[in-house]
Amino acid sequence: MNKPVRGARQRIPGVNPQAKATKSPMQKWVERSLMLVVAVGVVFVIYAYFDLYQRYREQNMPKDRLYGMWVEQEVAPYMADRFVIGKRGVLIDGAVVSTQFNFDGQYFEYTSGGKQIKFILLDKNLSKMKLVTDLPYQPVYQLSGSHKNRSRWQFTD
Repeated sequence: MNKPVRGARQRIPGVNPQAKATKSPMQKWVERSLMLVVAVGVVFVIYAYFDLYQRYREQNMPKDRLYGMWVEQEVAPYMADRFVIGKRGVLIDGAVVSTQFNFDGQYFEYTSGGKQIKFILLDKNLSKMKLVTDLPYQPVYQLSGSHKNRSRWQFTD
């Protein structure tokens, strides 16, 4: 009896190893359509995940934890910038500069005059934040007054 040689390919009866598989145009169309559906499905799942994650972060880090007057630190009191965060948005010198802002627990962001303003929170009490900028001076702001009684800065409608 002949023993197969190790590493040698065994020939399967009725199969021509030289023949190439050909697919009909319909099979190709179906395969490509299925790949497109899978790709769109993956994009949808990723989008849904990020949306749910953002909702979870907002629920665990409510925006009202930032409500209050924020005052620039390490400058003369008469030169310090101040702004207020509340239900109606972000106010500077009593004027609303943005009605919407984002807070994910680490970053506070809003858009004013087409410019994105971004701060990073510096402590777990959410009482200090630093302006994120490319400039050498990155001012630090502190929540003015008691951190525990933030309701006094909330706006009424």
